[in-house]
Amino acid sequence: MKKSIMFTLGLAALFCAACVDDSTGSGGEVNALLEKYNNPNNGGGAPNVTTYTVKFNANGGTGAVHADIPVSANNSITLPDKGTLSNGELVFSGWNTKPDGTGINHPAGTAYTVTGNITLYATWKEASTGGGEEAFFTLTTNINPEGWGKVTRSPNSTIYREGTKVTLTAIPEGDFIFKSWTYAGTLISENATTDITIDDNKTIFANFDIYHSAVTTFLDSRENKTYRKVTIVKTTWMAENLNYETGGSVCYDNAPANCTKYGRLYDWDEAMRACPAGWRLPTDGDWRILETNAGLLKATSGWNDNGNGTDDYGFAALPGGLGYSDGRFYSAGDIGYWWSATEIDANYAWYRNIRWDREYMEKFYSGGHKSFLFSVRCVQD
Repeated sequence: MKKSIMFTLGLAALFCAACVDDSTGSGGEVNALLEKYNNPNNGGGAPNVTTYTVKFNANGGTGAVHADIPVSANNSITLPDKGTLSNGELVFSGWNTKPDGTGINHPAGTAYTVTGNITLYATWKEASTGGGEEAFFTLTTNINPEGWGKVTRSPNSTIYREGTKVTLTAIPEGDFIFKSWTYAGTLISENATTDITIDDNKTIFANFDIYHSAVTTFLDSRENKTYRKVTIVKTTWMAENLNYETGGSVCYDNAPANCTKYGRLYDWDEAMRACPAGWRLPTDGDWRILETNAGLLKATSGWNDNGNGTDDYGFAALPGGLGYSDGRFYSAGDIGYWWSATEIDANYAWYRNIRWDREYMEKFYSGGHKSFLFSVRCVQD
């Protein structure tokens, strides 16, 4: 349809120029055809052409980046050279669809067919020092978990000549700490700064962790009993279950050996006043920070059915089970239950548990009453 209209316009302009009445300002048949072509309501209309934009990114280089190029869909452009871009002693080697050089590479001066909006990234390599073609590889550094830190590299690039030594430095953010470097699941180093020799395309993981202190001790003067403690993020926790005898607390199965192993069990009212001076029962918010960040909390022994954990933070969670006010006991060795100080109403309060067959902590409220008997972990005021 478009070709037919343009052909007609051409004929009208060529053979009907004499038909135009300049005195009236009317274009005659030519104007009528133009109006029809340009006005969709009259059965014409300009073609609906999709336009995409090709953007260019210096990708570590400095200097003027080539201006964006608008291109009609499925048309080709000739890719520009680097222009004034430079990157230290590195040599410009074309454009890539990914910033780390692992996408499709397109040399400057070649045709590129545009099928959508895209950003092309400058690629850089070291200048050749030999007489033949040298091998170049990409280095990618991933943060695990994402957002817990950042990585610097020296020399700073994404593509390196084979044999280049690259110094990587991991920098934790906020309350996090550096844990290790790994490649393909294998430990490389536990030092925040390490050297990598480039011999292949590599993806290196910088692994971070939450802040936790070394396990130390404190004295509960009420019974001259020493307890372990550990700071995780910004809260200092008892690193074992409380074993202070109050009038309403009991040992699991009423066996003193279980108090020695798991600590005592308390109803909620007893738990609220059982912690030593300077310590308190943790709130639901205290537990939430711990359960969100602390990963594996289980002790390395004391759990049934291969339920032991790795105790990554020194918390040493043990499965003290629970008791009922009628004298029954349940699940020691399989499940640990711990009170929080946060009430739901007069009969219910939040608590946490950890099971032998799971590697995470769960949040519940007391299913029957605050008279349930759970373990206690205190936090320092």
